[in-house]
Amino acid sequence: MIDLNSAEIQKEGTGSAIPEDSIVPFKMTIRPPKAGKEGTTHNLFCRSDKGNEYIDVEFEVASGQFAGRKIWQNFTLVGSEQAAKISMRTLRAIVESARGISPSDASPQATAGRQLSDWADFNSLVFLGLVS
Repeated sequence: MIDLNSAEIQKEGTGSAIPEDSIVPFKMTIRPPKAGKEGTTHNLFCRSDKGNEYIDVEFEVASGQFAGRKIWQNFTLVGSEQAAKISMRTLRAIVESARGISPSDASPQATAGRQLSDWADFNSLVFLGLVS
């Protein structure tokens, strides 16, 4: 039997959870792959057991009441076509938010603004995101 009654009570974090439907500024960071999980397509890509390659992303609230709080998410980019489509759609929205581009803007400036030279360009990108 494992009796946890004598263990200390877990302390709450630095406050309450970020309320659903909050819009907060996030700073994005791609975390490097763990040993043995390196992808083959790019040095920032991780490899899953199924052979898909993805970026392991940390979003940190950049300012405001919830500054410092973090959320993590993986974005599949190679392998599963459906997962990659969903990931690319989300990454496009992040870039559009960070660069103030309307999703429907097809101007040459907007088109150029959606282009990145490398996956590392996502590091330190600050954008507004909806917590849901």
